[in-house]
Amino acid sequence: MNSYIGHPFQVYGVEEYTLSGGRKEGNKILHVKNGLGLDMTSSLSRGGDIVSLTYKGVNVSYLTPNGQVNPAYYDDRQDGWIKTFQGGFLTTCGFNNVGTPCEDENGKYPLHGSINQLPIENYSYDLIDDEHIDIRLVSLDESIFSRKLKRTRHILISLLENKFSIKDDIVNRGGEACPVLVLYHFNLGYPLLKEDLQININYESIESRNEHAEKFVKEWNKIEKPTSYFEEMCYFLKMKNNIGLAKVYSPSENIGLSIKYDAKSLPFFTEWKMNGIRDYVLGLEPGNVTPEGRVINKMKNRIVTIEKDERLHYEIDIELFDNKKEFLK
Repeated sequence: MNSYIGHPFQVYGVEEYTLSGGRKEGNKILHVKNGLGLDMTSSLSRGGDIVSLTYKGVNVSYLTPNGQVNPAYYDDRQDGWIKTFQGGFLTTCGFNNVGTPCEDENGKYPLHGSINQLPIENYSYDLIDDEHIDIRLVSLDESIFSRKLKRTRHILISLLENKFSIKDDIVNRGGEACPVLVLYHFNLGYPLLKEDLQININYESIESRNEHAEKFVKEWNKIEKPTSYFEEMCYFLKMKNNIGLAKVYSPSENIGLSIKYDAKSLPFFTEWKMNGIRDYVLGLEPGNVTPEGRVINKMKNRIVTIEKDERLHYEIDIELFDNKKEFLK
């Protein structure tokens, strides 16, 4: 223990809060800081996803006009998910659907699935070797006559560098094979996100989601000022050499962020550009499918299915930096 401090949270650690007021009433969150400038909150009420993320006092994440919303308000009809979409730094989408609402012979699938709407079943956090904080979060996406998936998430926060990792293990605890669709919906917001933001993605090919996006495909890495009647644009990028790497850097704020992962396990990457007024967000989204919905992904033979007791492992590393040299590496 550092002899200069009384309580560890004077510098680093984890605290638990319960929110009050409006639709966020009752939400439980963990507030985490590493003592080097990295500060975040993880929602125990919303699947352990990361709501706020700041670096040296500068906000990095986007929070929708909904604000934080208790999952009791969740609407699983069609695109009702939008009504409780918080944004935050990370919203995990899945496991029964990612993207567009759709329907097949097995049932109806709402926008982006429900894993983000499920409260954490149990959790723990601990300091490891005075070098890391390890947060363990267990979610159960299970019901009778349906899928039975257990996800164990570890968020490992460094106390030596401004880095953290998100490690998800998903196991099928049912008696039948089960599809698992997942997308990690990272959302960047102001003041990191504004017109001078520089974007660098390790891609070899890019595909526009629709005709509107195709008109502006050459400007996929350009950010506009908040614009009335802005129509969102999505681009699907294939990573070069299966190395998942996306970096951004803000010259005006002199901070940047990188997202690193194995593109073999998460082979699809979506960039979501939404530069509307107050709907001002950049989504950087690794996934094992695209956000085109379960039916289209099934038609394109993309869906991963796991058998009884089989596991999937996904890991994403996040680094924050305040040196353009890191962006240019």
